[in-house]
Amino acid sequence: MDVNIRDRHGDPILVLALLQKYRGTALKLLVHGANARSTDRHRKSAVEIARQAGMHRVVNRLREMGARE
Repeated sequence: MDVNIRDRHGDPILVLALLQKYRGTALKLLVHGANARSTDRHRKSAVEIARQAGMHRVVNRLREMGARE
């Protein structure tokens, strides 16, 4: 399975998980190779989306994997 697949609007599956506040899913996607530097179709970073959703553990993992806001 491609963990970096994007929907028809251009949003990666990681971003979709973050937007739905599926913390466990987001962490599993990262473990399986999802791009921590993903951005949504508006260029909003995965870190920014996770931070705004209050997912501090995910934010820390994204940063450990090289993501920036």
